[in-house]
Amino acid sequence: MDINKERRGIVKKYIVFSLSFISIFVIVQWFSGMLLTMLYTPDPSLWKEAEHFPTKVQFVGPTHFPSLICLLFSFVISFLITKLFQKRFSHSHCD
Repeated sequence: MDINKERRGIVKKYIVFSLSFISIFVIVQWFSGMLLTMLYTPDPSLWKEAEHFPTKVQFVGPTHFPSLICLLFSFVISFLITKLFQKRFSHSHCD
């Protein structure tokens, strides 16, 4: 029976980590997009030259570095939340 309690504790820890990681990652990505959108200032002088540009856009390639930073940040915060949850949960059952 003691093994079942330990397994439930491990499962709860993984659930807390997974849910907090996914939630924090989505929130960080959303705020990142909002911040980039707010800080973007288009240059109106380039609009006159836009008719001379080709109509097809060619992307060079994806940049994964900003997403990796958001991923790492979300991982650290989720790890801390899991540790905090584990500490609170273990203290509440000691009484």
